[in-house]
Amino acid sequence: MSLADDTLGTLAWQGAPGTFNPLLISQLDTEQTENWKQIAEFHIEKIAKFCTYFMSEAMISSADCPDVAARLKTSKISPALDNRLRSAKAELESLLNGT
Repeated sequence: MSLADDTLGTLAWQGAPGTFNPLLISQLDTEQTENWKQIAEFHIEKIAKFCTYFMSEAMISSADCPDVAARLKTSKISPALDNRLRSAKAELESLLNGT
């Protein structure tokens, strides 16, 4: 509420009591969404790293032959995870651009 109070103090609004100030709503929306891109990018990277770690641990614990696990990781798992990371980043850009 203090952000709203501070922002309201900087905007001249002479509307009727109990009505909302469209300038205030717009300003608050802009201020609150400034860091969404960085937060979302950080989240995507964090989840991608977790998925990579999880799949590596799963391969280590379930593979009878480390050589097969390494080849499987290189040929299938890493490319799939990289593709998902690219897709997540593209989806974020699409959401941020409104497309």
